[in-house]
Amino acid sequence: MRMMICLDGSDAAEAVLPACLAIARTPEDSVEFVRVLQPETVRGVPRGAPPPPATSATARNPGSSNFGTRMDRYESEQVVERERLIEQTEAMMLGELRTLAARFEVSAECSVLAGDDVAGALIDHARQTKADVVAMATHARGPVGQAVRGSVTQEVVRSGVAAVLVAHRPD
Repeated sequence: MRMMICLDGSDAAEAVLPACLAIARTPEDSVEFVRVLQPETVRGVPRGAPPPPATSATARNPGSSNFGTRMDRYESEQVVERERLIEQTEAMMLGELRTLAARFEVSAECSVLAGDDVAGALIDHARQTKADVVAMATHARGPVGQAVRGSVTQEVVRSGVAAVLVAHRPD
């Protein structure tokens, strides 16, 4: 059995682990811890940040021949910094997943997926890896929270990509 365990860094998400590890006990079973990195939520240089304040007469004059070059360079530097921050965050998340696997004494693959659509990224990955079971926790936000933020768990269940084990941490 191939089990994909979806985690988001919260204690509530870890509520699914005891049930998963009780099920995946044979050497043939494979376990993968998965987390989704949403690039838009990475702290640091925000997408579409305003340009830095002008420091010279040329930079203040959009009509000058040098203005476009300076803006291109600034935007290029923003993209490089943003990519660096995303790579740093991905490495941190992988480290957290590996630490969690060690804490629960399980041999697990650890993957960080990138995507703004968390449910879509999980569904695509489950399809690609041919997961038999997708395990995840629900935060049980209630109808208002689901209407505002949606429910990743509901989307994964509705996709039919695999059997879904859902856990809810009691309060």
